[in-house]
Amino acid sequence: MSAKLVLMILVILRGCYTYDLSSDSQISSNTLVSCIVADERITIECGRKNDSYQHNMNEKIHEVTIINCSIQDGHGFDAELERCEIKGEIVTFQANKVRSLKGLFRSGFAKLENLILYRNQITEVNEDAFSQVPNLKKLDLGRNIIVRLHKYSFSKCVELNVLKLNGNRLSTLPDGIFEKQKKLEILYLNANRLESITKETFEGLDSLIVLNLELNNFKYISEDVFQNIPRLRRIQFGNSKIQIPRNIFAHHVNLTYVDLLKVNVTNGLNVTNLERLVIKSSEVMTISGLSKVKYLKINESVIRSLDENTFQNQSHMISLDLSSNNLTNLPDRLFRDLKNLKWLHLHHNSLANISENIFKYLENLTSIDLSYNCLTIIPPHAFAYSKHLKSVNLANNRFTKIPYNLMKIDNLHELNLESNEISSVKYNELRSTNIFLNSTSSLQINLDNNPLKCDCTMYEFLLEKGKVANVFNNLCLYDEHTLKICATRKLFSDIWNCPNGCECLQRKKEDGGEIKLLCAGKGLQKVPEIFSDNVTSLELDIRNNNLTELPKLRTNSQIVVIRASNNQITEIESDNLPPNLRVLDVSDNNIQRISANFLNYLKNHESLEIISLNGNPFLCRCSNDSELFIAVAKEHNSLIDLQDVKCNISNSSHPLLNGLLERHCLAKSFESTENSYLSLMQMCIVLSVLSILGGITGILCYKYKQFIKVWLYAHNACLWWVDEEYLDRHKKYDAFISYSQFDCDFAYKLIIKLENGENANRKFSLCVHERNFIPGQLIAQSIAESVENSRRTIIILSSNFIKSEWAMHEFHYAFCKSLAEKRNRLIIVKVGDIGDIDKLDDTIKSYVKTRTYIESEDKWFWDKLVYALTHRTI
Repeated sequence: MSAKLVLMILVILRGCYTYDLSSDSQISSNTLVSCIVADERITIECGRKNDSYQHNMNEKIHEVTIINCSIQDGHGFDAELERCEIKGEIVTFQANKVRSLKGLFRSGFAKLENLILYRNQITEVNEDAFSQVPNLKKLDLGRNIIVRLHKYSFSKCVELNVLKLNGNRLSTLPDGIFEKQKKLEILYLNANRLESITKETFEGLDSLIVLNLELNNFKYISEDVFQNIPRLRRIQFGNSKIQIPRNIFAHHVNLTYVDLLKVNVTNGLNVTNLERLVIKSSEVMTISGLSKVKYLKINESVIRSLDENTFQNQSHMISLDLSSNNLTNLPDRLFRDLKNLKWLHLHHNSLANISENIFKYLENLTSIDLSYNCLTIIPPHAFAYSKHLKSVNLANNRFTKIPYNLMKIDNLHELNLESNEISSVKYNELRSTNIFLNSTSSLQINLDNNPLKCDCTMYEFLLEKGKVANVFNNLCLYDEHTLKICATRKLFSDIWNCPNGCECLQRKKEDGGEIKLLCAGKGLQKVPEIFSDNVTSLELDIRNNNLTELPKLRTNSQIVVIRASNNQITEIESDNLPPNLRVLDVSDNNIQRISANFLNYLKNHESLEIISLNGNPFLCRCSNDSELFIAVAKEHNSLIDLQDVKCNISNSSHPLLNGLLERHCLAKSFESTENSYLSLMQMCIVLSVLSILGGITGILCYKYKQFIKVWLYAHNACLWWVDEEYLDRHKKYDAFISYSQFDCDFAYKLIIKLENGENANRKFSLCVHERNFIPGQLIAQSIAESVENSRRTIIILSSNFIKSEWAMHEFHYAFCKSLAEKRNRLIIVKVGDIGDIDKLDDTIKSYVKTRTYIESEDKWFWDKLVYALTHRTI
């Protein structure tokens, strides 16, 4: 027994003191030992100042922890604990500085359930290391230096539930090492040096639920490696760049969480009930077939683009993380099936543009993170359908102005614009968001680290800043001096030719500067004459008056803003508008129609930025003007309230862009031509009766045309009717046979009969991938060449074919080739039951529904097949 452990015993029996052990060569002199007893636990620590207290050793101790006390090789804990007169059965034991397990537990540990030997110096686990602890349920050997395990290292631990071997130096595992661990539920093998594992490695793990295999050096992994773990629910795997077989988890119906790191998943995954999938730093080609996934995370995988069908049929997904890739573009229909998505993470990509339609399917979206991209604008109606959106993160992009349209989202709580290129806050644009009207708004806007210029260009905003103090934080905190300077630049009618009854405000002093002409709410029926000499820019505010038309301002090139809402204006004439107009607000007037002249003005003036038309009683008529207005409005992004513009149809108000006008006009068109159609129908009936006898023969010939051609070709007659040889004279093969390897028996039978002419006395030249593909050539290239060099492509359509990715690739290529040549080069041979046609791939479903195919059980099968092949002269 070591002197240090004797010292521990003395500590426990009499308290902790400093003993002089200079006469004992095993322990240095003045070794300090402390012990702490609490409830049923005792902690013994070597090498720290005595801070212990006396205790009653008659109490039962069930948990022992030994810290920084070296145990000599071959010395066990049992004798020392017996000398300490520790009563009761030890259930949990923890120690460090252990170098060997040999003889560590001899007696007194029969009830031990939890053994924690984490971060020791153990190098090997011998066969009888745990023979004296048969009731062990949790064993933690993580962060040691174990280099090898024996097949029977854990054979006595039949009650084991948790085993942690992570952070060691294991390179191999003996087959059957866990065959006695029938109750094991959690196994950590991560952070080792394992190069290979097989299904025999996991033999016996019938109850295993959690398996961690990350950070190893696997060279290869087979499809059946986890076959002996039927109850597996969660697995972490990776850091070896190996190819993950598509069906590796196909039979694990309980598997709900897969975490993959630095692997190759280019073939996708076939997992039935998977709910969480994390893929990091891996090669990803497709993630289809995961219909029940709720949480999907693909990071640092250098994805540049995504196909619009990437998330097809994944309606259960509520969280999608595609951050830290290299995405540059997102297809409009990418998220069309993600109706329940709540959290979308797209940060740290290379997105420069966002389509206005990309997010329209995300009706339940609550949070989106687009930070660390290259965005400069957000389309006005990008989130028009995301009524539950609460958080938008646009930090670290390239915005030069605030996307004010986002502030119109009712439930938005957080808008992060930190670290962009925004230099000012536009008061007029901010006012259109109505945040001034809602003093209890919970919206928080972060503009930190933007190059804001708190000068007179923000004068109006600074004056009203108090009304939105709860929205903007830390914005222009030191603006009192600026406000005083800007206030001195306010001019009245005696300084500038300000019209009577109006107020004028000058923003810049040099060269006349920017003038704001305030005539709102003055009861005006006519706008006073405006003198704009020596003025570089003028804003006209004539809201809340009694005007019936806009003033004639065509020659006033200095006027850039007109605010004329809440008047009685009935029409907008382009002759009344200045040439450099940027903002036009004629909302809440009495405008019933939009003239063609104004529409031309709208299309040809690129200076226009904002137009407000809502609140007018538009009469949407079935005319070219209305159709032109809708077309121009859809194209013109500066129409800020486009979604709110309504028109009257049949004495009822409807949104302009909901398509009701088009349907209404279409219905009227049908109604107006109903009588004409009736007369035409009567004439057609007469003509039909006169021609019915002559048509019967033609109909019968047309109906049985296919059988007639088949019979003629089978009897080598009238080949002039069906010959196509000249068109395909350069083709090498008569047909390319596309089939799944699981249908090879049927395919071989077909090939033999066609090549030997057993059924039609004709021999055909066929291309078969197993025989004709060039070794070493890319599969995709081989498929393309086979289709190009064949007169027909025979698709052996079966349930196996539908499941085969390469077979489906062959079909898609042949189908596209057929469309390009505008000739039917596909021959579909249906073998067996292929299930519900509506659940097939969109392309093949459409083809099967609209084209005829040959049933393998058809009595005319061989005649139809021979006829469908390219007609060659015999």
